[in-house]
Amino acid sequence: MNNDSGARAAAWTGGDVAVVAVVVAYGTISAFVVPERWQALTGTAAGAIAVALASAGGASATELGLRVDSAGDGLRVGLAAAAPVACAVAIASAPARTRHLFSDERATTPRGRDVAYHGLLRIPLNAFGEELLFRSAVLGFMLHRHRPARALIASSAAFGIWHVIPALRSHDANPGVARLANRAGGRITTAATTVVLTGLAGSAFAWLRLRSRSIVAPVVAHAAVNLAGFLAARRSTP
Repeated sequence: MNNDSGARAAAWTGGDVAVVAVVVAYGTISAFVVPERWQALTGTAAGAIAVALASAGGASATELGLRVDSAGDGLRVGLAAAAPVACAVAIASAPARTRHLFSDERATTPRGRDVAYHGLLRIPLNAFGEELLFRSAVLGFMLHRHRPARALIASSAAFGIWHVIPALRSHDANPGVARLANRAGGRITTAATTVVLTGLAGSAFAWLRLRSRSIVAPVVAHAAVNLAGFLAARRSTP
């Protein structure tokens, strides 16, 4: 990582805003244009392209979290973070009074071989693609230009806003969340709450990336969280 603090931008620039805007625009457009079954693949390709562009823009392998010698630390940190989170999701979705909050009609559609596809391929690959995009490309590019705290804020804000469309679709597929949100604003409440929560999750993933110096840590944690949520939804949906 570049340690020359004088070379870092003291304030946000048009280039910083453009990076976040392009990433969010890509997520919004792809949600409508790319069929869901292909989104994990296209997302991974987009993440790889973004990493290449960030590298071309001067971000180092260390700033991008792609140093091979840090992968072991990344795996250890990722597993240490994933285990308690997955357990927390399992515990929270067990009681009848909270189970409905994890319900998602989309999770009951896959059967047999499709469940293995979602659990072993789509969910991990989707997490990998998003981590390449946000915790490698965006975070790494911002680290090259700003101090870590500012880079973390930018990448996490982009990650939160990225989830507006998925939040609206989740509102339609999760009657429990919809009923709760409809008491205080409906779909807007669902979207706003999701942006805040995923922004906080993005901050946690970014912290794991910075702590371990490897993209492996947030990939493992992200995949574990999404897989735990998928399994909880299957168990909770009538």
